[in-house]
Amino acid sequence: MYQARASTASVAAALRDVASLGGFSTLRFGGPDAGRHPVARSYVAGSTDLAEAVARRHRTVEPRIDVSLAGLGHAARLASPALACVVLHGIVPDLEGLSSPTTDRPSGCPARPAGTPTGSPTVPSAPCTRG
Repeated sequence: MYQARASTASVAAALRDVASLGGFSTLRFGGPDAGRHPVARSYVAGSTDLAEAVARRHRTVEPRIDVSLAGLGHAARLASPALACVVLHGIVPDLEGLSSPTTDRPSGCPARPAGTPTGSPTVPSAPCTRG
């Protein structure tokens, strides 16, 4: 079954709009790929590189803490903007091309964001505002 895709421009606009909410609602996209690798590679390898980055950043000594913080961080930073895009714009962002830094830089999405329309936003479409 073929599923319609949202235009790159509409997904990019939705991601920029929800980023205005601040905090975990920001998902970077585009920019240079140098120093990045597909996050799927980290997941397949057991996320050890992500956990090691957490250990360096937070100076932890317990591997379980490192893995937990890396997992929670990725879940929050991926779920929050994706959920906001669905609720506010009716678009599910495609995070298949998510990249992870090989250094301590932030994660990011491909240069051309993609997504699938859900039919309609859950709330009226309007720019995000901070309350």
